[in-house]
Amino acid sequence: MREPDIEGLSRFSKSGDRGLSSFFVGRDAELDWLSERCASVLRDWGAGHDISGRTTVFIGCPGMGKSALLRYFVETRCNRPDDPTSPLAVTMGFYDLLDAGDIAAAFHDATIETTRMSGLLDAIGTDLAKRLKAERTLGALKEPFFRDKTRARTICVLVDEIQNVGPKNEAVLAKLHDATFGLPILPVYAGLNDSVDALRHNGLSRLGRNAQVNLSLLNREAVREAVCDLLHRYRARGAADEKQQWVQSIARDSLGFPQHLQVGLQTGAEALVENRGTATPAGLRTALERAAAARAAYYRDRLSPQVRRHRRALVELVGLMAGSGEPMDEDDLLVRGFQLMREHTAFAKPGREDAARFVGALIHDGVLQENEAGTGYEVPIPSMQTWILGEYAQRMGYDLNVLRRSRSSSLER
Repeated sequence: MREPDIEGLSRFSKSGDRGLSSFFVGRDAELDWLSERCASVLRDWGAGHDISGRTTVFIGCPGMGKSALLRYFVETRCNRPDDPTSPLAVTMGFYDLLDAGDIAAAFHDATIETTRMSGLLDAIGTDLAKRLKAERTLGALKEPFFRDKTRARTICVLVDEIQNVGPKNEAVLAKLHDATFGLPILPVYAGLNDSVDALRHNGLSRLGRNAQVNLSLLNREAVREAVCDLLHRYRARGAADEKQQWVQSIARDSLGFPQHLQVGLQTGAEALVENRGTATPAGLRTALERAAAARAAYYRDRLSPQVRRHRRALVELVGLMAGSGEPMDEDDLLVRGFQLMREHTAFAKPGREDAARFVGALIHDGVLQENEAGTGYEVPIPSMQTWILGEYAQRMGYDLNVLRRSRSSSLER
């Protein structure tokens, strides 16, 4: 057996969480769905059908893997010269969505080489290719697309952190959504749980029925696969039963949450480096302790000042949801949030608008997320619910058994 890859382990353990994950797992269904959505745009455009209204939004709390999903889609499904169905990816920031001319320029910068590879510029000649690069205009880009529609590809415009859009983005968002550029464009956005509201407040009031995709936790098999891949890729040494314990323990503590999995893999890599590439029981304990500390720091960082100001309302609201075990619809959230804020504010009593902002902050911070069925809101990360109750409830003198009373009896008060 070859020696452990200590250098690779060290490099991975220090990598930032915004780069492409080395162990991307568990999102095949979303990737396949997005690939088909791109293909349907191209089919309908080629047939002369309306392709407006197909904006797609992947949402989830911080750390649910939205950015990784977009990056992996670009890395594995886009800009492939050997696959005529592969979309052309244009990755932008929300701050780029300000001017239609900038959009056209971005299309050119991102797609000119891939359009050449895909054959769109074959036999057109170097003069046109030079003009396309020089002009960077939408009209110039359309020419090779319309010259031979059979060689065209979907232009997939991917924008992360879309919850940050504002009124200045409204015109370009509408142009992309309404397909006014005349090209087979699919806008694909990713953002926090309030992203759809942000888009609606900035012109996209007619989002399609399938526009929103709520990312959920990874399944157990996918998480175990990632840990196994870590040990195999970097050639970790150790007895088979010890390695199996590493897989089970890191996978268990991640709870299927992508950010926790990434941290568990990185602390595992650190421990392997410290033990010269060998998976040991002591190394596993070290990795798990470091990962637990990182999870607590993650939860603390997620709570905005607005949420922390109303800690008692936060604790009681989360306690009610933990006690009921069911999602809470938006009306219940607003009513209960309003009641709790008034109960626990000594001076100027909050109004209903304050309660709406508090609930909005809970959603933005990732404390709450709409469930996949769209029937209500829940705490998307079970360990975050446990941490909130442990960090705040016990410190403030709550009896957790009393706190986890049923929501129905609480709302009747």
